[in-house]
Amino acid sequence: MEQVNRIKEAVSEYARKNKHLIPFQIYTSKSELGHVIDIGTSIMCTKWEVGYPGGGFVQAVVDNDLDGAVGRSDSTCGECLRFFVTLKNSLGYVN
Repeated sequence: MEQVNRIKEAVSEYARKNKHLIPFQIYTSKSELGHVIDIGTSIMCTKWEVGYPGGGFVQAVVDNDLDGAVGRSDSTCGECLRFFVTLKNSLGYVN
């Protein structure tokens, strides 16, 4: 659980530094941004096999399955696909 918390903090910091990748109305909503951080954390944990694997949307992002990601996304995640893909490909491993 400690490693998951470190990953979540790294995802939060990545979001702060790359807020241009998140639509303004989502970035400025505490609950919506929290959802984005949680999903981003799940993506990184799934990619690095830390904790439990993510659900269908998360697995589709990790697998580079655009059709699956779009088909499984809620409205917030659909609008943040660019952020999630960039996060997955840019964030270095967090111990």
